Amino acid sequence: MLVDINLLPQKEKRNSAIAVFFIFIIILAAGCGGYLWLEQKQLADHEKRLQTELATVQQLKSLVQQNPNSPDNPNAEEKLQTALAWAENYPISTYKLLRHITSLLPERGFVLSFSYQESGNVQLSVQFDSSRDAAFFFKSMQESEFIQNANLLSITTERVSSESESDLSILPRYFAQYTVQIDKNAIKQVHKSGEGGS
Repeated sequence: MLVDINLLPQKEKRNSAIAVFFIFIIILAAGCGGYLWLEQKQLADHEKRLQTELATVQQLKSLVQQNPNSPDNPNAEEKLQTALAWAENYPISTYKLLRHITSLLPERGFVLSFSYQESGNVQLSVQFDSSRDAAFFFKSMQESEFIQNANLLSITTERVSSESESDLSILPRYFAQYTVQIDKNAIKQVHKSGEGGS
């Protein structure tokens, strides 16, 4: 029988977990380093772009300051003239105009349609209980300080039955068509004086 006697000390087996751990740490450090390097490069590129944009803006600013009469940079007087022309041509308030016209109506007068054009022309359809009311409204519009010219185009009559059975009378309704030319300056003057007082 053969006996195997080994007098040399046995080698210890290396722990593979420690080696795997160190390899993982090295890979993780390399990945983080690569990520940080890419981020730093992107930030540097972004900073270069911003520097070139800043230089371009400063050059444009110096060019504009050197040439103040260029059409791209109107001076304050031209801006003021433009704003003043806009304010003078600003259309009048349709609400105030309609309110004024309805204030001229008699008690039983009703505006059926109202059409206003920026040129100052107004088309009106109005309902009245009597032809006298239509004439009164026409006269009131002619005397109004806000109306330059008023024209009565037509008056038509429609017979309407009374709703109560005891009163079988037929009441006429008068429908009048008017064209009116508004005095814009007078309305604007009243509007300006109204703003100054409040």
